Formats: sequence, C-alpha cells, structure tokens
Amino acid sequence: MFTGPHGVTLKHGDWLPEFASFVVDGESTSRANEWAVGEEGKGFTLATQFFYETIEKTLSRLTSKVPRSFKAGLSFRVGHHNGELKWKKGRSEGESDVLMVTQDDLMPLNANGFMERRGLNSLDDSEEGTTLVTRSSSVLEVLKGVFKRRKTYGMSSSLLLVKEPSSPTHERNLIKADEIVITALGLPTVFAEDFYYTYGILPIKGSWQFPDSAFQLFDPQSDGPLSHLRDQFVLKSPPGNYLGINYHGKLVVSADRTAVSLRVEAFDAYRQAIESPDSAFRAGGSPELAHEIWIDILSDSVHSGASIGRVLVPQDASAGEAYREAFGKAWADFNRGIPASTQLWPYPKSSDDLKLINELKKNGCPVEDHVMKILEKSGAYCRIKDHAYQLLRQAPEITAERPGQSRLEQAINSLLSH
Repeated sequence: MFTGPHGVTLKHGDWLPEFASFVVDGESTSRANEWAVGEEGKGFTLATQFFYETIEKTLSRLTSKVPRSFKAGLSFRVGHHNGELKWKKGRSEGESDVLMVTQDDLMPLNANGFMERRGLNSLDDSEEGTTLVTRSSSVLEVLKGVFKRRKTYGMSSSLLLVKEPSSPTHERNLIKADEIVITALGLPTVFAEDFYYTYGILPIKGSWQFPDSAFQLFDPQSDGPLSHLRDQFVLKSPPGNYLGINYHGKLVVSADRTAVSLRVEAFDAYRQAIESPDSAFRAGGSPELAHEIWIDILSDSVHSGASIGRVLVPQDASAGEAYREAFGKAWADFNRGIPASTQLWPYPKSSDDLKLINELKKNGCPVEDHVMKILEKSGAYCRIKDHAYQLLRQAPEITAERPGQSRLEQAINSLLSH
C-alpha cells in the first residue's frame, strides 16, 4: 500500500514471527519453505539495505532542504517490536561502516510483567520500602515512554480518561502480534518500476507455476526478460528471452547475489528443470501459456543454451495437436498477413524443403534447427519429405489394369536397362 509519493509500507503475515528472524544472519521465519524468498534470511537483509541506500541517494540529490518533520529512513515492525536501520561508524580509520538495527521493545505490559520480562524481581517481591519506591518510579517512567511511543507509531490509542498511559488497560491496542510491517520514507517519486525486481510486489499480468517443479514463468510486462532466484532479481543470470523466470531451486550465486555461476552442478539441474514447460501442452495444461512459450521460442536469438527454446524437450508425441495449435497462433502473431485458411508447414532454415512445401500448396515457415526438433519430437509436424511419403502411401491402390499401363512398364524397364 503506497502511503505517499516518497514512501511505501509493506505488510506481511506470519503466524509465529520473531524479531531475530529479520536481523540475525542465517535465520529464517516460520514460513520458510522451498518457495520462500531468499535463503536463510538473506532476502530480507539485502532488500532492506537496498531500500536504505536508495533513500540516502535520494536525499543527497534533493535541491530543497528536507523538513525536520519528515523522518526519512527505513524501519520495520515485527509484532510489538520496532526496528530502525542506521549506519554505525567504523571504530577505526579505514574500517567500513556497518548497517545496524536498533530494536525498540514496545510490548504492552504492566509493571510486574515488565520486570519479569527483563529477568528482574517483581515489584511485589521487594522488601525494602526505599527500593520499592525507587524501582516503581523508574519502571513507571519507562512504561510511560513505551505507551507514548506506541501511540505515536499508531500502534494504539489512549482511553479518554487516561492522560499518561502506563499499562495495557490504559490503551486500545490497534495491532496484531503476527504482523510484519516495513516502512520506507524518502524514496524517489518515480520508484514503481524498481518493484519489478522483486517478484510479486506489483500485480503480475500472467503467471504460471508447474506442479512438482521449482519453476514459475510470468509475463514480465517490460522491454526484456527478468530472471529471479527465489523472487529476487539476479542481474547476471542465465539469459532468458521473452518470458520472465522465477526459479525456486538452488543456484550458486556471487556474494552480492548479482551473478549466477554457470559452471557447476546446480546449473545443470536448472537446465533440466526448465524442461517443465512441456506440461503446458499436456492434459490440464494452459493453452495461454503454451501460446506464450511459442512466442518465446520463435523470438529467441539469445543462443545461451539456457532459454526455453534451447532446453525444452517434449516427453513424447502425444501432445502434438496442442504444440501445433500453439505454434500456429504464435506464428500468426509474427506474420499478420497470412490468411487463416492457409496450412502452415515449418522447415529448417538450413534445408531445401521449401520447394516441396510450395508444390504441396502449403505456407512454409522457416525455423531454426532446434525449433524443428521440438516440433518433430512433440508430434506437431514432421519434415515435408516424410509428409509427402505419407501422402503417397495413403493414395488408393490400382487393382485393375489401366489403358497404356503395359507400355508404361516397358518404357520404364527400357530406361532402367540403359
């Protein structure tokens, strides 16, 4: 939900949230699974640092002074705990600054609950009167500060008869313990396109997930494909073509998570997994996705060895009709002038099949060799010579002798004997 031209608030639900899951390296939330963002908490850590650095760059470029009332920065709330990101200066010259999180525990507790939570004796257990008064006064002031900040942050509202709330009974709680809220203030005005780099934050026009597969395909709605690893954009990823890819398997990535290594076993598993789009052409598949896949294949000029068209291997020839129909629709998208009644026939660009295709009054579709292999293995099309031979075999047999047949046989024998 956008809160203004320079800010954004994102909400998330987790049935058992812990503050440590978002600030301790290697931790994951209770919702961790093979489809979760990032691995072992890395996704959130990198995303928050990206937002924070973007805010700093934006503020440094402003020509007008930022009002003191505008509290730019990045904070997040896990249940009743607030966290705020700030830079911690290096201890010595040459030591890098460290991005740290300051936690503010705003759990609504009464005085005894506050003491117990901090491992101290409760007020009721104090024996010395002076200690009790001193401790009670100190705790009360701390609690007043907690409940005041809760109200300031919109986490509660005070009851009318209480001027300085210091107990849960003095306020009306407005939040839930399982809420996770991230707020960034100080972002550039034009920022929406950056959210394309985190899968799913902006609505996706088309998205397809395959059963028993770590692959998702989606319409990137941009000038080029976007490759994601566990919902996070990877700048130097296996090149795709048209469709965006969101891979939830494991790949070896660089320390800054901007590049994928293409020379390890994990990448071989990626190439095998990308064959899963074949299911789009099978029973229960998606004709819409099948059409999109053929648009991807026919427009592919990447030659990376990792795009859909370079890796896709149909299981068998049982889905030939679906492959043929999707190919025809995609070809028509690129060749608008072809009449609908025209019968298409693909052929390898490197072959001399076009002459026979024209003789059989079909419309030739020149394709790359790897594309023709997909069409053949799927049962959608065969080479035109094989098709001509099938037509010849389907011709009716001549059972009765025709006039001139004997002379034709003699002429053929005469030609073959020379």
